[in-house]
Amino acid sequence: MPTRKKNHKFTNGLASYCKSNAFIHKSLEMKRLLTVVSILLISAAWSDGIAQDSKPDRIKLVKFENGTNSLTKEQQIERCTVLIESLDKKEAYIRSNAEYTAQAEASGWFTKAEQTREKMRAQILILQSK
Repeated sequence: MPTRKKNHKFTNGLASYCKSNAFIHKSLEMKRLLTVVSILLISAAWSDGIAQDSKPDRIKLVKFENGTNSLTKEQQIERCTVLIESLDKKEAYIRSNAEYTAQAEASGWFTKAEQTREKMRAQILILQSK
């Protein structure tokens, strides 16, 4: 019986195709691995940088005292007067623009500002009577 010749072109082509396909598959796996490792390293470095930025070098504790008790009577009166003057200036600025005026009226800013002025005037009267 005669032997058949093998089609070497086909078998060689198939073998080389399988080898190249395996190489491509391995290189894709390698690319995925490198991508994951790179992402992990970058995220670790980034989070470490954030952690370093958010930590203060030294924490200084400050004893809290009521601000009005540590001030003299004149300083407290001056503080109240400055607040009233600031509210007056801001109200004049707001009233100079119709759009700002409408927004302030809608939010109730004018009534809140007047209440603050009344509190400050009452505080001044209390401080002056002492």
